[in-house]
Amino acid sequence: EKKLQKIYFKDFGLRNNLCISKDFSHLFENLVLSELFKFKEEFFYNKYFNFYSQISKIAYISSPTLDIDLIKLRAKKILPKALELGIFHVIFITLSSEDSFFEQGVKFEVISFDKFSLGF
Repeated sequence: EKKLQKIYFKDFGLRNNLCISKDFSHLFENLVLSELFKFKEEFFYNKYFNFYSQISKIAYISSPTLDIDLIKLRAKKILPKALELGIFHVIFITLSSEDSFFEQGVKFEVISFDKFSLGF
């Protein structure tokens, strides 16, 4: 399996000028990473989580347009990987939805981007 690295930009204008297609979900993911820089931690990514911290054991998933029911389905699918990585807090960042629930000791939190960026 070939692993491709993701490219993120601090300057969103540069990204938009270099990319032919304008994909809001990728732009939103880049915006989430820009907010994570304030934690001054090393973040990793895989196919399950957009970003996760091995130190704080928190994973972040940017889901700008998913509704709560679809997020709960996705949470159940990624639960085994979260437990495998020792992640006990998964945060879904959306445009406006908010919720919180637990599955097998893992807290899943759905928060809006504005709340996330202001430090929830």
